[in-house]
Amino acid sequence: NQRNLKRPTKNLDLVQSYSVYGAMLYTYTAITNKILVSATPYLIKEKSRPKDQHFVYAYHIRIKNDGETPIILQRRFWRIRHGKNKQEEILGGEGVVGQYPQINPGEEFEYQSFCPIPSPFGSMRGHFQFIDKSSALTFRADIPLVFLRPDQAFTPDPRPNDHNIIA
Repeated sequence: NQRNLKRPTKNLDLVQSYSVYGAMLYTYTAITNKILVSATPYLIKEKSRPKDQHFVYAYHIRIKNDGETPIILQRRFWRIRHGKNKQEEILGGEGVVGQYPQINPGEEFEYQSFCPIPSPFGSMRGHFQFIDKSSALTFRADIPLVFLRPDQAFTPDPRPNDHNIIA
């Protein structure tokens, strides 16, 4: 319902990088309406088939509620670009990974998913739609622009005692 939509407050975008097993990983962060959304993408080598133009990128999402009231994630919207700037839109997805998480003030929700694309390079961006549990107003929080690059490939070392694996 458009009349119940809160206007977004200023947005802040940040990028951090770090190395895991020799792969440079980047975490992209956007802050909108006191909701922090971070995304860390990486290429899954063992699921990708470069000869067939099939590249599978996983991404780890962290959502933190820095607001004063509980929120519920209702929908997600993604715009994915790949190759020669060809665009594929995914609109109207309900929840995330089959869930509609409630995130209380100061709390976080994290999930992982993946995106296959037909080229080694691409980008993703979008937003989440939330409902403020106190006021019943809907609002959005931006998902930052995330770059998908093959040098962000990550193949976990299968050593069983290693607890630092991102997967």
